[in-house]
Amino acid sequence: MRLKWIFFAIIVFILAYPVDGIFGKNRYEVCIDYDTGSSGNNIYEITNQHFYFICSIGYVEGNVKISWIVEHYHGEDDYALRAPSVTILNKVNLDHFINGEPYGHSNPDLASLELELGENPSASPEYTETTLLGDYYFLVINLGYRETFDEEKITERSLIEKFISGYTIGEGEATCRIDLDYIDD
Repeated sequence: MRLKWIFFAIIVFILAYPVDGIFGKNRYEVCIDYDTGSSGNNIYEITNQHFYFICSIGYVEGNVKISWIVEHYHGEDDYALRAPSVTILNKVNLDHFINGEPYGHSNPDLASLELELGENPSASPEYTETTLLGDYYFLVINLGYRETFDEEKITERSLIEKFISGYTIGEGEATCRIDLDYIDD
C-alpha cells in the first residue's frame, strides 16, 4: 500500500514540476499594456549593471501596431540610467540573448523599435505597424548584460541571486509598458 502512495506522489510531482525548474528560469511577468491605464511593470534593479529585465508580451500573430514606454524615476542618490537599451525579441532571439549567443530581430520593423536610452529618464519610440509571424514576444531592457549582438562571454547570476535580488529594492526604479493593438487588414 505504501508503495502505491510513493508511486502516486512521483507521478504527481512529474506532472506538476515546472518545465523550467522550481525557480522558473524562463518565467517572466506579463507586460502591462498601455491601454489598461496602469502605471506599468516595476523594475527595481535599474541601477544594477549587468542585469536585464524581461516581460512577456505573449503570443502574437498578425498585423499589429506596436511600441513600448519606459519611464525612469531616480532614486535617493539620483542615479541615472546606465545606458540601457530596450528592444522586442521573439523567443529564439531572447534565448540567444540570455545565453550569450549571437542574436538579432526576427522582423526588421521590430529592429526599428530598439532604442538606447542613455541619460534620458523616459523614452518611447514611434509606433510601428508590422506583420508578426506567430511567436512569443518579449520586451527586453538590457542594463549592460549584453554589449553586442555578436557572441560574447556572459556571466549570468545564479537562480538564488536572481530570486533574492528580485525582492531587493535598489536605489533606482523604473516602469515599463507595452502598447500592442491588432489592426484590421
